Amino acid sequence: GGLNTLAAQAEAVDPPDGQPRYLRGAILDVTQEREAERERLDAVSLFRGGFDASPIGMAMTDPRTGSYTRVNDALCTLLQRPRDELLGLGVDSVTHPDDRAGNEEMRRVLRDPGVESHHVEKRYLRPDGSSVWVIGHVTSVRDMRGSLEALFSQIIDITDRKEHEAQFETQVNDALWLGRIRDAIDN
Repeated sequence: GGLNTLAAQAEAVDPPDGQPRYLRGAILDVTQEREAERERLDAVSLFRGGFDASPIGMAMTDPRTGSYTRVNDALCTLLQRPRDELLGLGVDSVTHPDDRAGNEEMRRVLRDPGVESHHVEKRYLRPDGSSVWVIGHVTSVRDMRGSLEALFSQIIDITDRKEHEAQFETQVNDALWLGRIRDAIDN
């Protein structure tokens, strides 16, 4: 009662002795192979759709060079750079100089087969020279043999949070100084 996919190959045979022409060939059931291919294509489509449409920045990078191999629109918007420009750059090129050492350290750590992911807070530079704070979750992507093929990053803008933290720290420091001044006046 099921539907199977078959691959058939045949050839016409003309016997030399005047016998009627006939076909010879083979039929192979390829149902499982076709279903596996459909599942693979569905998985690729699902990944691409989720990656490309995600509201947070996403990137795939080469684990050896740190070069971007795939970026989504959200990352392009966050970094204020077009896709074709980012694909020609390495992560270090858009990372704030004070945070670049962490990039190589992260790649080194993620090369270890026992380490699957890494979290980082760092700054990226935009073309106008401004910086944007991000929190990044980077995951190692390995092939079936365990070889590191890519680093997959999910990147969230936390610039507003960092600015609020800096304002709060300033207010706390101001309050401490005011307390010291008040204590000095009282003494």
